[in-house]
Amino acid sequence: MELTASKIMNSKEYWDNAAGNKKFTVPPDLSLLKRLLRHDAVILDFGCGYGRILGELKKSGYLKLYGSDISPKMIEEASREFPDAVFKVNDGTEIPFEDSFFDCVILFAVLTCLPEDAAQEKLISEISRVLKPEGILYIGDFMINTDERNYKRYENILKRNLPFPYGVFEVEGNVFLRHHSREWLEELTCPFREIMFRESVFTTMNGHESAGFYYIGEKISLAF
Repeated sequence: MELTASKIMNSKEYWDNAAGNKKFTVPPDLSLLKRLLRHDAVILDFGCGYGRILGELKKSGYLKLYGSDISPKMIEEASREFPDAVFKVNDGTEIPFEDSFFDCVILFAVLTCLPEDAAQEKLISEISRVLKPEGILYIGDFMINTDERNYKRYENILKRNLPFPYGVFEVEGNVFLRHHSREWLEELTCPFREIMFRESVFTTMNGHESAGFYYIGEKISLAF
């Protein structure tokens, strides 16, 4: 199933409406990142929302900060809060920056917004493009849950014969979100050498507990 223009618009409108109304909750654990990145590292927060993680990075001493989001309203909010950072709106999967520009790309609660395999693969390919050789990818996102509430949500999608993988569910506004299996995450991140994978439990922006994970990988540079 392709990422259609109407679905992108639905997603953009959903996150525009969330601006100023929703608080993102996946907590950034910067302890390992600090050991991998110098303070002069050039960092992109893709799916930056209103700039929550950029604020944490700034407090940690990182100053070369960039943000990109599908929601223009989120970008407006982030720009007001962090005028020294550089912000650009994106289309959901393409990254509006040049090749080999960043030392690190942060991707928090973004994969969950891309239910299709193809859209996630395109985004990971774009991240690899904009990262410098041996650049760092840092993901924080949600894993498949086994509780009854989430099981029913996943099964509802399957019963409707929608061409999504298991773990996708629907929220208000006809927006589809996704939780992930470990097997899929390993396949998705194959352009990177895994440095760390750690399971956790997060609180969602709607106040529910969900299985989650942290991943850090290093871009694999091909030798010729």
